[in-house]
Amino acid sequence: KMVDHIDNAIIFFHEPYASSACEMVAELDQYLGEKQKISTVEAEAMLSGIMLDTKNFTLRTGVRTFEAAAYLRRMGADTVEVRKLFASTIDAYRSKAQLVASAQEYRGCAIACTEREVPDIRIIASQAADELLNISGVDASFLLFTSGTGVNISARSMGEVNVQVIMESLGGGGHLTMAAAQLLRDQILGQSNAWEGLFSPQRFTPGASAAALLEEGLHAVRNLSRRPLEPPRGAAEALPPGHGGVVELDGEKAGVYKALDGTLYAVDVRCPHMGCQLEWNPDEKSWDCPCHGSRFDRYGKLLDGPAQMGLDAARQEEKRG
Repeated sequence: KMVDHIDNAIIFFHEPYASSACEMVAELDQYLGEKQKISTVEAEAMLSGIMLDTKNFTLRTGVRTFEAAAYLRRMGADTVEVRKLFASTIDAYRSKAQLVASAQEYRGCAIACTEREVPDIRIIASQAADELLNISGVDASFLLFTSGTGVNISARSMGEVNVQVIMESLGGGGHLTMAAAQLLRDQILGQSNAWEGLFSPQRFTPGASAAALLEEGLHAVRNLSRRPLEPPRGAAEALPPGHGGVVELDGEKAGVYKALDGTLYAVDVRCPHMGCQLEWNPDEKSWDCPCHGSRFDRYGKLLDGPAQMGLDAARQEEKRG
C-alpha cells in the first residue's frame, strides 16, 4: 500500500507473484458477471500488457499467466492485432538497430549509449535493451541515452543479474529483470542545478513516507517473529506427490517438495533476504516469501528478488560460516 493509496476502495488486490497488473485485472474480471465483461479492444490492450511485461511469456510467467491470457482470448483478443500494437516505424527500427550495433560487452553485460535526440527514444532504448539479451553470453543489458537535462538508463536481464538493485543505487527502481534510472546531467558533471533536490537519489521524505514505512515494517516484523515459531505441518512422508509444504524432516523443520516419483527435495525454509519463513505456492509450485515477495522454484533456485541467492546457496553459505 503506497503513500497515495485509495482509502475508500472496494477491494485491495495485492499479488506480488503476478506477471503484471493486466493479469490481475483479467483474474478479477472473471468474477464480475456477464454484465461487466470487457470489450474486444480492452481484452487486446490487456493481453498486450501481459506480453510486454513477460517478454512474450518468457519471464515471470506462471500457470495463472496463461490462464489469464486464455480468458482474454475468449473475450475476443486477436493475437495478430496485439502484435500490430508493438509495430514500429522504419526510422525507429533503424535507430534500435544502430543502438544494438554500437553495444560493447563487458563482464557479461551489453552496454550501449547514444546522445542522439530521436523521437520515442525511451521506447527505442527499452526495445534495444531487450534485444541485446538475445546475444549469447549476455546476462544483462544497459542502454544510456540523453533526454532533456538528464541521462536515462534502461536496464534489462534474464534473472541472473538483479538490475533492480543496480538501478536503485542510482536512485531508480524497477524489478529484478527490468529497471531504470534517471540522472541529472549537471549532477554527473558536478554542477549545481535548481532541480537537484527533487531528483537526487539521496532524497527522503520521512513525513510523507512514515505511515507506509511503519505499516510495511510491522507486516515484516509479524512474519519474521511469528512464522519461525510455528510447528511443522506434519511429516515429509505425508506429502502427496507433486506437492510441497513446511514439514518435519529428520527431526527438523524444512521446506520439502515431493516429486511425482516420490523423491523429496528439501530447502531451507527461511528466505535468505531477511529470514522470513517461506510459504509453498501450490499454483506455481514455488516457495514464496510473504514479507518482501522473493520467490524460489521447487528446488530452491531464485526466481524473483529482492533476495540475492537461491535457497541451496543460502544453506551452503551457512555451512561455510
